[in-house]
Amino acid sequence: MLVEKLNILIVEDDPVSMRRLSSDVKKLGHKPFEADDAIEALAIYTKDFAMDMVITDLQLPMSSGADLIRSIRKMSLDIPIIVVSGTINADTFKLIKKLNCADILVKPYDRKRLVALIEKEC
Repeated sequence: MLVEKLNILIVEDDPVSMRRLSSDVKKLGHKPFEADDAIEALAIYTKDFAMDMVITDLQLPMSSGADLIRSIRKMSLDIPIIVVSGTINADTFKLIKKLNCADILVKPYDRKRLVALIEKEC
């Protein structure tokens, strides 16, 4: 399956998780844009609306990942958003469904699952 190069905004405050996500996105032939908090992420996202996908943690400094997703949804209902989190429970699943997220990856995530989710949304 030929997948076009995507601009993927990765929002993650943990440096190890950020490096892994960014590296995996690059290996798939896509271009990662990195932000370690919701405020920086919104600045990148609103700069020119060139993002094709967002991958975000829910636990972020200064503003939650859920707040970031709500802000992005006010600008775009269509952009695929994948949540990455180490804290998963029934409330988390309800929240990502309510926020119209594509799916959730549980940390530590499986690279094959990340690949499948990105390809599914292309």
